[in-house]
Amino acid sequence: MANFFTRLIDKFLGEPQIDWDEMEADLIAADIGAKRVLPLIEELRERDEHDAREIAAFIRGQLRSAFPAQLPQLPQPKDGRPCVLLLVGVNGAGKTTTGAKLGYALQRQGRKVLLA
Repeated sequence: MANFFTRLIDKFLGEPQIDWDEMEADLIAADIGAKRVLPLIEELRERDEHDAREIAAFIRGQLRSAFPAQLPQLPQPKDGRPCVLLLVGVNGAGKTTTGAKLGYALQRQGRKVLLA
């Protein structure tokens, strides 16, 4: 996501007028989601903000505050039974990477992991 903000700043830096429709499209294309993007763009328009660095900092702050500071705990297996996690998402959403990271974290906790 850091590269996204760098590209966003580079794209709009020095522009005398921000193209809010283009920025909205860029944010939605970055999989932030229209439900979050539309209020962000509306607030930026109301603020009349034109500095790309300030815009990126504002968006980054809003996105960070939308997520919990601490992630929820993984489910614990009961009575020696396996614990099954199902990862669902569209192509390119990061299911494989997330599964590998979860598997590694569970292995470090001394658990046996099977990825299928």
